[in-house]
Amino acid sequence: MIHGKNLLEVEKLINGKNIAIIGNATSIFDTKYGEEIDSHDVIIRINKGFIQKPESQGKKTTIVATVRTLTSAELKSFNPKYLIGATYTSSSRYDRAFSQSYIKSVAEGLGTRTSTGMLLINWCIDCKAKNIDLYGFDWNKTNTFYNNEDAVTIHNFDLELERALEYQKQGLIHIHSPYTFNDLISSHECKICNDKMEIVYEYNISKKEQMDMSIKSVLKYNPNAHITIISKNKVNVPYDNIIINSFSYDIKTKLQTLPYDKIIYIDADVLCMKSLDELWNMDCNYINLCEPIDRDKFLSERFKHEKYGITSVMVMNLKALREDDFSNKCELPLGKIPINSYGYFTSILNYYFYDKIKFMDNKFNYYYLIQNSKIENYKDKKSEKEIVLLHFDSKYFERMKLIYKTIIKEKTP
Repeated sequence: MIHGKNLLEVEKLINGKNIAIIGNATSIFDTKYGEEIDSHDVIIRINKGFIQKPESQGKKTTIVATVRTLTSAELKSFNPKYLIGATYTSSSRYDRAFSQSYIKSVAEGLGTRTSTGMLLINWCIDCKAKNIDLYGFDWNKTNTFYNNEDAVTIHNFDLELERALEYQKQGLIHIHSPYTFNDLISSHECKICNDKMEIVYEYNISKKEQMDMSIKSVLKYNPNAHITIISKNKVNVPYDNIIINSFSYDIKTKLQTLPYDKIIYIDADVLCMKSLDELWNMDCNYINLCEPIDRDKFLSERFKHEKYGITSVMVMNLKALREDDFSNKCELPLGKIPINSYGYFTSILNYYFYDKIKFMDNKFNYYYLIQNSKIENYKDKKSEKEIVLLHFDSKYFERMKLIYKTIIKEKTP
């Protein structure tokens, strides 16, 4: 084990690597991140965050960073390759790895001492790690597992959470937590607001090429739109990526957890043909959907409703969804719901929430079918100039690429 005042060797270890920083929030024991944590190149543990539940915390340790004095037995339980001191004074029995000036620079803007976790986050960013994944951080939503319940913190976790969320927005870190982003934000003084048109996609590796085309077509006509990609695991995209931890069949049931008041959700196989201002500015009390093409209208009869909504394009009032506890209601027993080809989420929406659905003009989710070499499939047909969002079945992928090329006027991806 190396005790180091000089961090140069350790900083070289961090540079360009996949890093896991393991926090000590009690909530980590509600997870099963162990194998995922152990898959990282470098695993950093903090203070007395001893491994008590490997399936939650992992088994491996590369670095221990501590402001506390650890006994020989405690160090042996970690078995780290490196031990670095994150102390604020020189009284620790270990060399202080971080200079006092560096610690103060990280604490700037926090109004008090930085936590060891925030210090390590900033350090790994400064060392230019390839990826930084956080586990066991919930910013005092639950206690540090080795502290007494009445322990008083000296850190400003509200401001540290705000900084961490900004780092994630910039793509510098990724937060893994059993709590949703809304759970975290609701416990702290962070804003939930829409400064821009919020466009949300779900990442599907099999439709990555379609999604790339769809997003570029949206930004062609809506250059100030803000793009968010939701996924169950971290993905490498040039847009904000928010992880949604969901045990449901469909992570769209958890869209209310996004830190926005309102969104437009768009499937990957949909091209934007013009400005979305009309769609974004329309009244939306809950969820706005379009009907499917005529040949699928039998579904409305199957669900015993006048109409049937499909979820490939949605305007969603997330503030109203949160107030209604939408995500938990989506977990209701399926019962006799007739699951159909459009999937679990669409079926749930039409069965449990039909009275809250508002139906939009089909120009906002117009299916592409080739009939007589024209775009036509509805009884209420739209001209090409009227269509706002054009939806392609998988069999029309090549046609989607061709139309995309005419929109963007560049080589298809």
